[in-house]
Amino acid sequence: MPARSRHAVPVAAITEFKWPNPLDPPTDVELNPHEHRSQSGDTPPIKPQGNTTLFFITTYERIVILFNDLTAAITDSQCDTIANDPTAIAVMPLGAGPMFMNKHPEIHNHIRDFVVGLKITEETQYEPTVYLPETRHNHTHKTVTNASQAYAKPWSLILTGVGPNLKAYLLWFQTFAIAKDLVFSFVPYDQSVQSWVITDIGADPTLKLVVPGIETKMLVEVKTKLWKDDNFRRIVDNILGQEGVEGSACE
Repeated sequence: MPARSRHAVPVAAITEFKWPNPLDPPTDVELNPHEHRSQSGDTPPIKPQGNTTLFFITTYERIVILFNDLTAAITDSQCDTIANDPTAIAVMPLGAGPMFMNKHPEIHNHIRDFVVGLKITEETQYEPTVYLPETRHNHTHKTVTNASQAYAKPWSLILTGVGPNLKAYLLWFQTFAIAKDLVFSFVPYDQSVQSWVITDIGADPTLKLVVPGIETKMLVEVKTKLWKDDNFRRIVDNILGQEGVEGSACE
């Protein structure tokens, strides 16, 4: 990874920088993609002109999956397809996996027909195609042979050949619920997406520890312990020092 530029932060921001109180509420929460919902942001200018398949009109949590996770378990040839085709979108059927694919062997054709049936106009003609995942490989590049490996990464199909208007609408609407057992979402292959997740919270539900508002208390606990850790403060000093911010978290 290349070294970060000492001028990556605007000079005004450096001179006006104030060391935060570690117990203050988090900032820039509105930029956190995990807090967004589908159908938020700018509404696509072109909408369906008469879809042939009905679907539920409702919003869902925005699906945020890193590019490496979306492509980790697909073949090199399909990764090349994605890298060289700006129209490519990941399609995530709910519950997708070996059993789902056996139950819905024509899911790729159903999704293609659904996408075409939206009848979203484009300036030029496009031919949407949905590809099934090819033989999957694990992290050692060996063919997946057992169930635990088969479920290791998201099972995504690849949609290509969509115009800009259709692509914008699919990514904006995101999740289409066609029936109780047929729901699929469209997720971008975006290498700039970064996860904001610190950690996953898990607990025995019978203990009733995970309740509304607990994440705030947990964040305070995490930040308090980190701020008292000498190694963590040195990391903070090093990162901000590279950006030209004077002072120390130890002060």
